[in-house]
This record gives sequence, structure tokens and C-alpha cells, in this order.
Amino acid sequence: MLRNRRRQGLGAVIMGASLLVGCLRPGSGTGADPTATASSGGTSEESAGTSSASGESSTGTTGDPVVCAEDEILVCRVDESGECGADARCVDASYGCDPVTCDDVDEWIELDHCEALCGFLWDCEPQGDPSVLRCVYGPEGESCSPWEQNCPEEYKCTIWSGGQGIGYNATTCALRPAQPKQQGEPCSSVGGAGSGDDDCGRGLLCWIDDVQGEMGTCTPFCTGDWGAPICPDGLQCAGFLSLGIGVCLKGCDPLAQDCPGDDLCLPQGEDYGWGCMLDASGEAGAYGDPCDAPNTCDRGLLCLGPELFLECGAEGCCSPFCDLDSPNTCPGASQTCVAWYDEGDAVKGYENVGFCAVPP
Repeated sequence: MLRNRRRQGLGAVIMGASLLVGCLRPGSGTGADPTATASSGGTSEESAGTSSASGESSTGTTGDPVVCAEDEILVCRVDESGECGADARCVDASYGCDPVTCDDVDEWIELDHCEALCGFLWDCEPQGDPSVLRCVYGPEGESCSPWEQNCPEEYKCTIWSGGQGIGYNATTCALRPAQPKQQGEPCSSVGGAGSGDDDCGRGLLCWIDDVQGEMGTCTPFCTGDWGAPICPDGLQCAGFLSLGIGVCLKGCDPLAQDCPGDDLCLPQGEDYGWGCMLDASGEAGAYGDPCDAPNTCDRGLLCLGPELFLECGAEGCCSPFCDLDSPNTCPGASQTCVAWYDEGDAVKGYENVGFCAVPP
């Protein structure tokens, strides 16, 4: 998506880390619902005595053993004594979960049926009985909502890579550190950005300045909601569209590129100014290089769609920011300095921000 032709709030945010929405194109949407929050991974408790799309068919009465039909399996949440709790229930065996392995019956379907049946904060535990789905209490690793911080008290809701390397593409309940660091304090994230294992307190993320490093600063998640995100003074809410959440980051000047370390100054959405993001360009990212996300270009450049860059033969190519108040120095054929904001829509202090492109 390129610059936002009309105010779209945080739905038009360009995110940090390595997993970002693609190149910038004028007037295009984000492809995500900006009003959605991160998935909570299911409800904390199932309703007894009902049937639903999750395959539930019947429940027992408290204190009575639950006997399931031949075409059903027993969903057993194990209590402190190691026995099935009072909320044990029968579900349709064809729902798609193999109780013995905790795997989906249909591997091609990208849905964890067993975990869905166990419910939020519960994990499926493999065992030998195909007629019983054994669920154990295990908040760690469950998806959650950083807006709500809906993990149990001894855990915190944070974001991580989902086991796919550097970047953020999933939420998870992680154990809170014994001596948590507070906002603004130096912190460490074992395994680097995207590991989900840091020493910041609840509601905070260790924002890594170096994408390959493990040291950073405890940074708050945005509170409120997408329509009215809240951050402490001096910070702006930057959104991760694929997750439906936001992180409070420091403002910056895209023309001066005054972010600390190797961070990039990129837009946070039309109403939210500019913030510092991790550089995910690697060895590429120079002018004219192919790119597929806002932070895959070098400092001072951004990813433009090919219709704004005549020499670009890829999904997107890197082109520089420019100053509307200075003579045109854009390097590309037919490129001029195009205003980032529509007239009258500029965030205060950023009225002169432009980017080198073929005018749309």
C-alpha cells in the first residue's frame, strides 16, 4: 500500500519488524480489518449442555461420570487430582481431532481442532485412548490479546514469530519474569526479536533496536482500541496489521531519519505520524532494489509499487523520501517529489514530507 489518499486511521498503518504488509500504493486498503483485535484463541470456558459448530453434543452433570456414544469422544480437562473435571463433555468424533496424537485428522486443513476443543488456556496432551481427548491446563503458548492482557496473572500476553524466525506474526501467553523490567528500561530477549522470551513486565514488549540482537528497551503495547489507541506521552501507536495490535513507539523525522541504531523512520498511519522500525532489508534495500514490505528498503527509502516507479520490474522497488520544500532531486525517470499527505491532511510537523515517484 502506498500513501493513504484519505484518512483511514490505524487500518492504514505500516508496521515494523520483518513481517509487514506489502509495498505502498496510493488509496489502497490494508487487506485487514482495522477494528479486529488479536484472536484470544477461544473462550475461557465452554457452555455446558449445548451443541455448537465445535462438535459438542452433550455434557454430564457435575459429579456424574460422562458416558459418550460410539461416534463421540470425551473431552476431558484434567483437574488437580488427575481426573476429568466437572466440565467433561462429549463431542462428535468426526470433528477432525485425533486424541491419541493431538493432531488434526486432515493435515491439509490449517486448524488445530484438538486445541480448539480443549479451549483457551488448555493444551491437548497425547495419550493412548482414541475415545478420550485429554486436556491439561497450560496457558504458555496460547494465543491472546495484548489489548486486553487476558492471560492468567502469572503470564503476560506478548507477540512473537510463531517459531518462524525473526519478526512478529502471532500472539502468545508467556511467563512473566520474576523481576520484570519497567517501561523505558533496558531489556533482553533471549533468541532475539520475535522469540517472545523477554524480561519486560506485563503489557510491555522488549523492542529490539538491532534485528539480529537480543538487547532493547521495554516498550508498551497500545491500550484502548483501534479506534482510539492510547500511548504514553511522546510515543505513537504503530500497528501490526496481521495481528490486529499496536505497539507504542517514539516519533521520528522521515527526512532526517533520526531513529537510534539501524532503525528506519516509517509512517504509522495518516493520523499517527512516524515511528522507528526495525530494518529488515538485509543485504538488499538500495535505490531500485526489489522489495515487498515497507521496512525492506534501506534508511531513507520506502517500498513503492511498480506503477510509481517506471524502472521497477518487481512487486515493488525502493525509492527515497524527499523534501517538498527543496528542489527536485529524485533519481528515477519521470519521478518528482510527491506529497505524502493530501492537502490539509498532514500531521503537524510533517507537511513537507514527500516521496520520489511517478505522479499517480
